[in-house]
Amino acid sequence: MPNWVYSTIEVNASAEKVQEVLDKGGLCEAYMPMPKELKNISSPVQFISIKDFEEQDKSLLYGVKITQEMSDNYKEKYGSDNWYDWANIHWNTKWGDVRTEMEAGELSVIIRFETAWSPLSLDIIERIDKDLDITDYWWEEEQGFGAQYTKVGEEIVMTNEWDLPDWEDKQYKDNKDNFVMRLLSDHITAFSEMEAGYYIEGHPDMLWEGDPSELKEFKS
Repeated sequence: MPNWVYSTIEVNASAEKVQEVLDKGGLCEAYMPMPKELKNISSPVQFISIKDFEEQDKSLLYGVKITQEMSDNYKEKYGSDNWYDWANIHWNTKWGDVRTEMEAGELSVIIRFETAWSPLSLDIIERIDKDLDITDYWWEEEQGFGAQYTKVGEEIVMTNEWDLPDWEDKQYKDNKDNFVMRLLSDHITAFSEMEAGYYIEGHPDMLWEGDPSELKEFKS
């Protein structure tokens, strides 16, 4: 399983317009659709004869084999000869946006989605902005690093970037059998502000306020 990146985009567009975009298969397919010819081609590419290509099951997800000539033609036409390479080049993530949903507010619409390993390419974000008018955009990888962008004039500009939380390389247990972790320095993101200190299971909303001398180091 990949590490997931969780993203949120706020736009000045109607809920109806946003839904029309999502109905096209998500943000990536709406603004930079993958060529149909590449969608089921195996990665890495496996070469076969023309005869075998015609006889194979072409509906096999990510398992279609192609000829050398087809590979050369796809590379010349699309820059890639399979779904995986094309997606990573153009979307910056292999599956595009998944579990994409929207939430309509009084003044704006929030779009939330997930991507595998990496955030969407800025090219996609800029295309979304031109159509839906982005006001804010932020993403965070599940381990805790991420970035925030804001609309400045006509450009989407990075306004905040953060690394992984600086956790101590130890875990503790308190007298209630809670796992407690120590954050060595302040960690500020688009989602939370954590002061250096102790947190139950490392959760930003679960500050542990006991006496550190009472903690016992946990060793698995």
